[in-house]
Amino acid sequence: MPSNQIPQPPAFKYLKGRTSHLEQLRSAVAPILSNRVLTNFTDHSVTHSDSITELIDALIEPLQASKHALSEQELTILYASCYLHDIGMHYENAGETTTIRNLNLKTSWAELLENERRNLLRKYHHLISAEMIIASVRAENPIIGLQMTDQYKPDLIASLSEAQNLSIESERYRELTTDVAGIRMRLLSGLLRLADILEESHRRASPQQARTLQLDLTSQTHWWRHYYTSNVTVDQTHRLVTVWFDFPTDRRAEYSNVVPQLQMPWIENEFNYHAPVFHQYGFGWSVTHAIQNTAYSSVATMPDSVLSEMWKQVLRQRKSEDDERKYESLQHFRRSMPSFDRRISEIEKKRETMSAEEHLKEISAISNDLWEMGAKRSASELLVSAYKDEILNSLPSAERINIGIQLASMFSEQGDPRRAIGVLQGLQQIAVEISDNQDTQFVFWKIFAKTLVALCDYKGAIEAFQQAIELAPHDEKRNELEAQVAELQLLYGELESLASTS
Repeated sequence: MPSNQIPQPPAFKYLKGRTSHLEQLRSAVAPILSNRVLTNFTDHSVTHSDSITELIDALIEPLQASKHALSEQELTILYASCYLHDIGMHYENAGETTTIRNLNLKTSWAELLENERRNLLRKYHHLISAEMIIASVRAENPIIGLQMTDQYKPDLIASLSEAQNLSIESERYRELTTDVAGIRMRLLSGLLRLADILEESHRRASPQQARTLQLDLTSQTHWWRHYYTSNVTVDQTHRLVTVWFDFPTDRRAEYSNVVPQLQMPWIENEFNYHAPVFHQYGFGWSVTHAIQNTAYSSVATMPDSVLSEMWKQVLRQRKSEDDERKYESLQHFRRSMPSFDRRISEIEKKRETMSAEEHLKEISAISNDLWEMGAKRSASELLVSAYKDEILNSLPSAERINIGIQLASMFSEQGDPRRAIGVLQGLQQIAVEISDNQDTQFVFWKIFAKTLVALCDYKGAIEAFQQAIELAPHDEKRNELEAQVAELQLLYGELESLASTS
């Protein structure tokens, strides 16, 4: 891009001096940022970098009015990083970099297929950016178009540029963002990452341009998500960042259920991660999203193939979140196991001095705790080991029923209604007799009925539900059960009719 076509530089609002250095840097890298080597990516030109600086200015407004304001040096490093963190994405001759050479590719860079080179640029652009910055320090022919001198603090800019594309949980990210004398690197990195992630707007994704490119479905979803992000507003009074979406009027309800679900979670995660360091310096932001609800909208409708891909991405995202939660639950349980083992061991040591009833109650309590921890199989089998008729017979009726309900519920939730009904049938007579405890009776007959439904004994289930209805504590519960009975009666009647005609 010729220099006379470069837009006017942004204000660099809080920088009192050194703006000439930044403007020189901006002019030098603008032609490189216009390369668009990764054509399937949305706009990463100098305009994108300008917008990041403006978002940073909005985010740091409360900080700059406090005693923790960013210094001139910190601001210079941060603004310069806005223009250099993505420069490696535009370096098509990256085969000469150490980053690419260290990959020990079987095929030379020049002989790789174009899409292979682009994929490598996308994956390693943060490392290439950092390398290009360092290679330009006091260089006669600087690769970024400007000789980097010590006044820019190029080593710190390179660190922020590499950290921009790393997992914030990684050891390398922590290493790169460790504070140095007078420079709060973790704070600067958080501001750069947040501004970059928020600078996803319709300005960067023209549908007309997208139609001229051969974009796969994944890239198309990325473009359309940008396209429908109409604005980002920063409410200084309420410290609230709002991401605004605009959808076609006739598809607004449909698109509102999918696009924000893809766009917002990673923005929210980024805000949550950096919140502690922001709060450390007396400021912080909440983030939300809103849908423009105007009578008319001029935005285009995305292809249904792209919408379908978005729905699939949401499903994969949820599955990934579920898998992560399951893994975390498993790890949490494993860390808790020593305490459970000690509790069981203590009970076994005292068993000779405990009555069988006391032992069962203690085991029941541990079993319930294990169940709440997610160790369902361990919980039910532990309780089964102590659940003996001769012990139960010495307990008060209500306690026998409650422990039986606990065990039957465990079996039912694990998809084993036959074991559940075996427990409940053994307590059925007692449940009839404890007329002084209607709450326990109600719970018993309700789970008894649901277990019979799971075993397809609809006639027995209807009778059990009728028992529960008579004991229901209030109308809402009674109405709920009566609706279930009506459904079962309809189903049972149809089954009886089929049996009589066959």
